[in-house]
Amino acid sequence: MQQERRVLRQGLMGWLAYLLGLAWVLENGGDWGGWDGALHIARHVGSLTALPIIVTAADIKKVISKSVFNTQPDALKQYLVFGHKLGLPLLPINAQSVGRLGDENLLVAGSRDFWSLYDTNVFYSTHDERDPVCRVGTEIFRCFRDVVVIKLATKAPVNLPYLGQNANAPLRGMVSSSVSRLDPAAWSCINHLAIEGTSCRLSHPVFSVRVMAESSSINGPARSQYVFLHGDGEQDPFAVYAMIQKSNDQANIVLYTTEQPPPGILQDPWQLARPRLWARKTVALVRRLMTDGVISLVFGRSL
Repeated sequence: MQQERRVLRQGLMGWLAYLLGLAWVLENGGDWGGWDGALHIARHVGSLTALPIIVTAADIKKVISKSVFNTQPDALKQYLVFGHKLGLPLLPINAQSVGRLGDENLLVAGSRDFWSLYDTNVFYSTHDERDPVCRVGTEIFRCFRDVVVIKLATKAPVNLPYLGQNANAPLRGMVSSSVSRLDPAAWSCINHLAIEGTSCRLSHPVFSVRVMAESSSINGPARSQYVFLHGDGEQDPFAVYAMIQKSNDQANIVLYTTEQPPPGILQDPWQLARPRLWARKTVALVRRLMTDGVISLVFGRSL
């Protein structure tokens, strides 16, 4: 009987410690709402099997310590609790603002000295200490959440026409296009596509309110933008995003979707190269958001 009581007492104490730890983390972690869209995207690209995320006692223990937790920016505090569930674990930043995300070093903009290290200060005006500008590899990201969104989107297996087909890959490259600065109309569309939803005469300003992640190369003017047209909402059945890579004179845009083609089309390169034949929901979505003229300028006749 005493043994049973001891086991019961230990179990209750364990649950109490878990609940107290969870309450402390939630209360001291800042505003958690900024992860909503990113986690829905993670589910679509295969990094999460389901939502909501269940935070266990083991997850709370991974926070390491209160002192370490309290020294992190809010976005990193929050990610310490669940980031390992996305397959991209975070090692907290130290006093020099250096940590590790997955298998890459992470440098967080902790002071003005950060900006003097690089030629680019493109994100200086939008820097937020709660979700700070970061460097990973040779790229500087607008904020830590952008790092996570871009890393998850780009590490997911992708199918591209004519390059072999993996039925388990969640993402498919639908169409790609290159735009030169020498084409003023198309260049104007690319230049504003991810910034102002009303630019390029879009039929609905959805681009300005959807999840958008940005990064900039430290080696030059190259800049990447990931614009999620669909997939960041709770009820969205699939995800669609445009990846725009832009330099001073050239821009490349690729449209990706998690909408899957019927099985018979996987063996037909001719049909796979024509998204309107297999990604009908995605094409319909794009046509709701963009006028025929803009689609023609940016993608030609591919859609």
